[in-house]
Amino acid sequence: NNMIIFKENCIINPEFEDKIKKELHGFKIKIMKIGEHNTVGSCAALNKNGCLISMDVDEKDIVDVEKTLGINIGIGSVSKGSPYVRSGILCNSNGYIIGEETTGVETMRIEMALGFNRG
Repeated sequence: NNMIIFKENCIINPEFEDKIKKELHGFKIKIMKIGEHNTVGSCAALNKNGCLISMDVDEKDIVDVEKTLGINIGIGSVSKGSPYVRSGILCNSNGYIIGEETTGVETMRIEMALGFNRG
């Protein structure tokens, strides 16, 4: 829940100790919150085609995440509004599984963000 890793890029929780940051050698590291949440990994679900992040973000967060990860971003939620999108979705580039409380609108946003429906 404290990291988002995509290829050689990594976004990490700002509360991580310096010791842990040093152990991530080989990664381009960005320290940031997503929508004021420190647990950045819980606020994003991604695959090679795109990334869904919490609706709690502002435009600056979207730009920062897109620039850091080098991937298209879509905003959304799961399970009737939870900003912790990783709590209700398991995905890869072939498909996804979502929690049963996830609404139709949330599902459409998930599909768009992760590249399953470019509609």
